[in-house]
Amino acid sequence: MEEKILVVDDSKAIRTLVKRKLEDELPMIVETAEDLRSTQELLEGHNRDYLMAVADLNLPDAPNGEVVDYISSKGVPSVVLTGNFDEKVRKKLYSKNIIDYLVKEGHRDLDLIVQTVKRLRSNQDYKILVVDDSRFSRRYVTKLLLRQHYRVVEAENGQDACEVIDREGDINLVITDFDMPEMDGFELIGRLRRKYGKDSIAIIGLSAREDDYLTAKFIKLGANDFLNKPFGIEEFYCRVSQNLELVELIQKIKDASNTDYLTKLFNRRYFFDSGSRNFNRAVKEGKSIALAMFDIDHFKNINDTYGHDGGDLALVEVASLLKRSFRPGDVVARFGGEEFCVLMLDVTALDAHRKLEQIRKDISNMTLHIDGRDFALTTSVGLATEADETLAQLIKTADERLYTAKQTGRNRVVATG
Repeated sequence: MEEKILVVDDSKAIRTLVKRKLEDELPMIVETAEDLRSTQELLEGHNRDYLMAVADLNLPDAPNGEVVDYISSKGVPSVVLTGNFDEKVRKKLYSKNIIDYLVKEGHRDLDLIVQTVKRLRSNQDYKILVVDDSRFSRRYVTKLLLRQHYRVVEAENGQDACEVIDREGDINLVITDFDMPEMDGFELIGRLRRKYGKDSIAIIGLSAREDDYLTAKFIKLGANDFLNKPFGIEEFYCRVSQNLELVELIQKIKDASNTDYLTKLFNRRYFFDSGSRNFNRAVKEGKSIALAMFDIDHFKNINDTYGHDGGDLALVEVASLLKRSFRPGDVVARFGGEEFCVLMLDVTALDAHRKLEQIRKDISNMTLHIDGRDFALTTSVGLATEADETLAQLIKTADERLYTAKQTGRNRVVATG
C-alpha cells in the first residue's frame, strides 16, 4: 500500500500548492480536506493509511485547533500550519502532540513542509535505544520518539542496554539517563565508546541533577550531546534529529572515501585497510585464507567497440555479480581499472577454487545490452591460498597467476604456480 499524507486547509490555493509540491517530490498519495468535517470523513476508519497530516490550526468549523486534536486522537502525526505564532501558541501546539509547526510565510513554507515529510519518512530507518531505570521517564521518551516514527527499544540500566545493543545490532542512537542501578550512564558510555565510535552510534545523556559537571563529564566520556530533565519537547526533537543527521553525514563521507564511485564496491584503499585487519585476525585465529584477482578479458576492445558506456556497463555488471557471490565477511574491492580483488577468510583452497570457477562461468554466460547491441565478456582469475605468505605476498602471487591465466588463453582460473 502506498503511503498517504493528508493536507487540511480552508484555502483551496494552499491545499493545491502543497499537494502539487508533495506529489512532485515524493512518491506519495496526497489527499486534501477543507474543514474538520471533511477531515473526519477521510480519517474515520482509515487513519492507519496515513503517514502524517499537514493541518491548518484554525478552520471555519474548528477555530481553536479542534482539527489537530481530532487528527492526534486518530494516532496520525501532524505538522501544524499557523498564521500567528508566540510562546502561548507554541505551548498550545505541543500540548496537542504534534511533531512540528510551521508559520505561514510564503513559498518557503512548501520547501519546509517537504523537508519535514522527508524527515518523518526517513525516521523509520533509525533505531533508538532509551535507557532509564524509571519506567515513567523511559515510556515518556519512547512516546515522543514513536510520535516521530522512530523505531524504539528500551533498557532499564546500562547492563541491560549493552545486552540490547549486542542483540539488536543496528542501534543508531542511545539516549541514556545518568542515575541507574547496576551500571550508570557514565559506565555505559565508556563501554560503548570502547566498541563504537561517534560515527556509528550517537549518544545523548540525560539527568535531572542540576550539576554543570555532569554535562562536561558526559561529553568527555564520549556522549555527543546532553539534556537536562525536564527538557522541552521541541529542543528534544531538534537534538535527536541533529545527532542522527551528523552520524549519517559522517557515514556518507566514510562511504564516499572507501567506495568506488562507479561499481559501489570497496576501493583499493579500503581493501588494504580492512583487508589487513581481517588478514591479521585470521592468521591469529588460525583460519585459512584465500585471495583472488579478477580481470575482465579484452577490456580495451570492449571500450573501443561499445564506447566507455559499454566498458562502464561491463564493470558494473561484473562488480554486481561479485558482490552477490561472496559472503558478507569477505572483502570484495575494485582494485583499479578492470581488476577486482577478493579476500576470502575461513575457506579451503578447494572451496575457493570451486567458487571462482562458478563465478567465471556465470560471467561468461552473461549477455550485456547497450544501444541496441548485445555483447558478452569473460574474466581471468588468479588464486592464492598459501598459508605462509603475508597479505602483500598473497596479492603478488594471485597477480602472477592472473598473468598466467591471461597468457594461456584467458577465461580461466589459475590456482597454482
